[in-house]
Amino acid sequence: MHIVEKWGTGIQRVFTVCQEAGIAVPEYTVEDGSVRVNFYRRSLDKKTSDNDNSVNDGVNDGVSVGVNDGVSVGVNKQKILDLIQKDAQITAKSAAEMLGISKRQAERLFSELKQSKRIIRKGSDKSGYWDIIQ
Repeated sequence: MHIVEKWGTGIQRVFTVCQEAGIAVPEYTVEDGSVRVNFYRRSLDKKTSDNDNSVNDGVNDGVSVGVNDGVSVGVNKQKILDLIQKDAQITAKSAAEMLGISKRQAERLFSELKQSKRIIRKGSDKSGYWDIIQ
């Protein structure tokens, strides 16, 4: 039926997306043959940014103790910038393959970098290139 996109990668992808968004990773519990997943949203009274080097600031202590040590919220954005520095004509698809993320996630990262005025697209979509704004 070709329903499964990537076998066995869903949970890790959910954790990665949550970490990049600066929110606590979901909490999974198994009870009586069923699975319960608690998703958390960003606290309204706490502002997070890509420049913040802490992940979740202890929000999910006890859920993933030690998992997030040394991980920065903007890690994949920085990796995208590094890839652009090496190849200004890089596509979201090839960046996704190199980083081990989905094409859609790479497109979202490119979009966020454009919106924050870190990169700009010069030329056409097909033959243009990315320029990093200093």
